[in-house]
Amino acid sequence: MADIELDVAAAVRDEIAGRGGKALAIRVDVSKQDEVRAMADRAFEQFGTVEILVNNAGVTLRPFRALSESSISDFEWVMACNFWGVLYGIHAFLPRMLEQRGYRQILNTSSTSSLTGLGGHTAYTASKGAVDGLSRSLTAELRPSGIGVTTLFPGPVDTRIWSSERLRADPEKSDGRDVPAYVGPERPNKPTKIAADQVGPMVVEALKKRAPYVLTHGEPMPATVAYLDSLGVYAGVPGA
Repeated sequence: MADIELDVAAAVRDEIAGRGGKALAIRVDVSKQDEVRAMADRAFEQFGTVEILVNNAGVTLRPFRALSESSISDFEWVMACNFWGVLYGIHAFLPRMLEQRGYRQILNTSSTSSLTGLGGHTAYTASKGAVDGLSRSLTAELRPSGIGVTTLFPGPVDTRIWSSERLRADPEKSDGRDVPAYVGPERPNKPTKIAADQVGPMVVEALKKRAPYVLTHGEPMPATVAYLDSLGVYAGVPGA
């Protein structure tokens, strides 16, 4: 269990131990490659092998803001955790996972934002789109080795990501910068926020089946189908 806030990781470790399992709690800032490498070293030292790697850390910005109202540091901060954190995790764990045999699976958390596009959410959507693309290419590369890749596309889930700017340096926090909130058209079929413990069983089932994708909400599908249809039209292959 790795978290930038050690008490959170420790609480989950204790819950696992209380149910008879074994767990290690580590404080890790996934935007720092050396910290992710050190986490991998400790995990392999403690357990010998790693069958499932979950790259799930993420941050977001509030209020939603237009790209024109977003600073470069907004993008850098979001990408550092949401994309580079995933890449660092893969780089730190994959070489030793390739040396193993048997069941091995990597889960990367993207977002339904990368499927639908959402005004005012550009930095986050860009970071998750990068995770989505990375995961698709990684799937092709790892297929011969027997390592699978699952991409999780959560919609709104009730976690502490909604207050993630608490982790940001004070001068960069949005509430001290007077960032104007994005005003756009009302989102149709706005999905309902669900509890994190509803997502867990979906992920476990997907990992058991080695499914390529997990979608927590049905809402994005019409927009996604329309997007894929449009690709066929622009490619000169109507209805492809």
